Amino acid sequence: MKDSKNFLALVFCVLFLINFSLRAQELQTGAIRGKVVDESGQPLPGVSITVTGPALLGKATAVTNEEGMYRVPSLPPGRDYEIRAELEGFEIIVRKGIIINVGAVVIIDLQMKPSTLKEEITVTAESPTVDVVKSTKSNIVTSEILTSLPLSRSFGSILTVAPGAVGTSIYGSGRGEIGAIIEGIQANDPDQNAVAIGTDVGMAWDMVEEVEIVTSGSSAEYYNTTFGQTVMVMKSGSNRLSGEFSFYYTNEHLCQIHLPEPDLATLNLAKPSIPVYSYDASAAVGGPIIKDKFWYMGEFRYINSKYTGNFRPTVIAGKRYDNYDRVFPNYIGYLKLSFQLAKNIRGTAMAHYSMQDVPYYYSGWYLTNEANKHNKPRRLNYASTITWFVDNNTILNLRAGGLYFKWTGTNTKEANPDGPHFIDSYTGYVWGNTGPEEYTWKPKVNVVLSLTKFIDDFIGGSHEIKAGIEWERNRGDWGFYMKQPLFWYYYDGSPYYWRAQNNGVTDPIYGDGLLEYLAIGTKYGSSYECGITSRIGGFIQDSFTIKRLTLNIGFRLDHLKAWSPGRTKGAASDPVALAIGETYFKPIYGINPYDEIKYDTWDNAFPYGVFFSPRLGLTYDIFGNHKTAFKISLSRQAEPFPTGTFSSMYPLTWRSFTFNWWDLNNNGIPDKPPIDKYEEAYGETPLAMVSDAYLKAIDPNVKVPYVDELNLTLEHELIPDLKVGISYITKKRGNILACVLWDEKTDRYWYSHEKAPEWWIPFKTIVPAYGIFPAREVTLYFLSNNAPEQFLRLTNVPEASWKYRSFEINFNKRMSNGWQLGGSVNFSKNKGNYSVGWQSSFSFWNFSNANSFVNAYGELPYSRPVIVKLYGSFNLPYQIMFSFIFQHIDGSPWARTVRVLPPADWAAAHNVAMIGYTINVEPPGTWRNEAYDNLDIRFEKDFNIGPGKLGLYMDVFNLLGAYTLTISKNPGGTWRPAGENTTKGTYTPGSLGLRGFSGSRQFRFSVLYRF
Repeated sequence: MKDSKNFLALVFCVLFLINFSLRAQELQTGAIRGKVVDESGQPLPGVSITVTGPALLGKATAVTNEEGMYRVPSLPPGRDYEIRAELEGFEIIVRKGIIINVGAVVIIDLQMKPSTLKEEITVTAESPTVDVVKSTKSNIVTSEILTSLPLSRSFGSILTVAPGAVGTSIYGSGRGEIGAIIEGIQANDPDQNAVAIGTDVGMAWDMVEEVEIVTSGSSAEYYNTTFGQTVMVMKSGSNRLSGEFSFYYTNEHLCQIHLPEPDLATLNLAKPSIPVYSYDASAAVGGPIIKDKFWYMGEFRYINSKYTGNFRPTVIAGKRYDNYDRVFPNYIGYLKLSFQLAKNIRGTAMAHYSMQDVPYYYSGWYLTNEANKHNKPRRLNYASTITWFVDNNTILNLRAGGLYFKWTGTNTKEANPDGPHFIDSYTGYVWGNTGPEEYTWKPKVNVVLSLTKFIDDFIGGSHEIKAGIEWERNRGDWGFYMKQPLFWYYYDGSPYYWRAQNNGVTDPIYGDGLLEYLAIGTKYGSSYECGITSRIGGFIQDSFTIKRLTLNIGFRLDHLKAWSPGRTKGAASDPVALAIGETYFKPIYGINPYDEIKYDTWDNAFPYGVFFSPRLGLTYDIFGNHKTAFKISLSRQAEPFPTGTFSSMYPLTWRSFTFNWWDLNNNGIPDKPPIDKYEEAYGETPLAMVSDAYLKAIDPNVKVPYVDELNLTLEHELIPDLKVGISYITKKRGNILACVLWDEKTDRYWYSHEKAPEWWIPFKTIVPAYGIFPAREVTLYFLSNNAPEQFLRLTNVPEASWKYRSFEINFNKRMSNGWQLGGSVNFSKNKGNYSVGWQSSFSFWNFSNANSFVNAYGELPYSRPVIVKLYGSFNLPYQIMFSFIFQHIDGSPWARTVRVLPPADWAAAHNVAMIGYTINVEPPGTWRNEAYDNLDIRFEKDFNIGPGKLGLYMDVFNLLGAYTLTISKNPGGTWRPAGENTTKGTYTPGSLGLRGFSGSRQFRFSVLYRF
């Protein structure tokens, strides 16, 4: 009932705001604003404004108001726009060469002279580069950048030019936290928040018209912009028939590896993964079906490549494992229709489909062909929009679309599907099979209705007000199944993990081996994680301009309902797993986690409530000439909420239990108890799988995690077409979520020593020096035998910390006069104890016990103190175009870790469980990996042939021949102190040394014909 009231209140609020008065640009377009004056500078009302351009279906019109102001919104991005200004008794003014970028407002002021004749004066001037209206900090990746630079033609390469970006991480965020909009529709995977185009499968690269990368200060219209957002506009047709055909090719003979063959052989390294062959062919065509009424644009792209493996050959249990190649066939199709139903109604419809069938998908020096995955991803993106220009001051826009993704990851042909998955914890090799075979199903639907209203002379200025309502439904299914659900941990070639570390004899505390049994089904559909969300949101924003000052004020409200449907987990078929559950778990907890278990639907899984997200921005045109702007933006935004945020709390998810194993009959294989003995290794319990325990898995008082953001920016047009800027950006996470220990009987959280000193017993030890690593004194905590059963609950953790700040210098000279140049430098800090690698829901287990806080505060995974990016294109003699991209990115932080096992005598004296814990010996960032420096270049030459141009290209990737050595340098291992606060004990380091080698210089040749 409470959720229903929240929902109705939200709907009422949004509808009230829409009916009040409304505004601004659409997500996929830009706008022109300006003032028309006479020779004396007096405003001219009633001037007829007409805008035309190759990217615009039909034409757009406006009339100046009493102050001579005009506005033309909803213009597709493109070049060569023209403005025609007409007023009886004055010259006709035609302004040419205007460039419209997505999300940008271009200020074009005009001056008209009196004339009794219908004279037409044509003015061609540089288009402004500084947006003196918006407070958003963003970077525009134009069509000139996309087509000229030596990019890899995938989504990730778009972010190559984004300031502060490391791969798909922006300003220290996880790689899966960036938002994505394609043709106005949300385009992130439902369960993981990954960008849902051009990542796991290819995309129609040549059909991308322009991309706005919003890095901070986003408006209230945007959802899922907390850690940046890419707004992608796809190409449309035009009144002219056009098309292009392209072919890109490289092979192993066009790749150069820095280390010679004898060196690789001596080091027992495989060559870096390089293409045996790789070709990329595409054909695109677009044009009018009905001129000025109905356009089309379509493309088919086929990519096929074969890459050498980078597996490090080895012998395991007498079997030789050699390197192996990987093949990646990819089919991509794209179609977009643009139409004008009436003079004031226009719309688009788009579909994008991509599929792959990859026998060996993953790479890695340690990954045998048996343990790889046969991947088959299928992805569909679709979007449509209708825009109704009700009058010169009112626009109604409806967008609808979504995505569909299906993936299967099954065993390779070499795998043994009936056996275990083997992992050697010392050498790092994995073999046997892929582990569980997996699949996903991820549909999304997104609908947005918005209304825009322009109001002049209200409260001393002009307003562009926009309000809207949005609905989004997501479902994320992740299935997994395995005939023998066993992960068998070896140690340095021995099947007995503990015995191998104890001089070949049974460890008196931990036994012989270490086995992990997964509590999942044996066939497709028998066990899967599933989460469904329905989100309704509303927003209102006002861009309020008083002379040179613009206030961008807005907020959005979002309410989300989450649930997981009831279903049944299939039973294991492995008799050992069933017997272990029956012997050790069922007598205590009443269930066998390896048996069939049925669960009911989980309604209202997460108490999301209504999240209020305020946005405040200020932009000041310092000199009033539209060339220098000072901008401030502040916001509080909810973190992305993929279905994985809560679906993993439901009992039917990927669950497993790890056991110390005593091979009592010494036959080398696990047998049913009591023939062999087993003991849960980490104190974990199946409490989360008991009956309705999942209803307690999320704190009912949990708050939605958010990010507070501040951005200060100064931008200036230094010379025509060249913009420079400096920025200061800060981000801080709040209400951080994590799964932590909770005791139901006392309603008490006990995940740290401070919260439960009687259950976490402190132990001071000195981890011995090893190599260059000095000895370190640390205090960790062991689990008391009096502690309650371990049950993890999702809640806000006040001790969790994540902070980012950066000082940024950037510049951009857009393409004109035969050259373009851009770049940025970021000096940043990213510190805390909440380590996010992919997305925050993947980090919920960061604080699973008290030792999670030991030496945890330090540099975070995407902390890079200095990031430098530089790119450009230049016309050389003989009409040859030279382009380049250079990146310098400081190395990633790391620290020494170790697993500490309690001394048996001390444990008995302090009533402590004999469970070891892995801790940080030193704070993250004590060490850094090597920096990344890379230079890619391109030469291109165009020839006029027939109705079009033939282009010949040569790309050189990694021109400097940089390479990266994969080195196991953290000694890790196990420390068994003889007592407290002593250096005496047994330290067994992990395996150190050279593991892999990546990096090669690669030449790629291509031919492109455009007409």
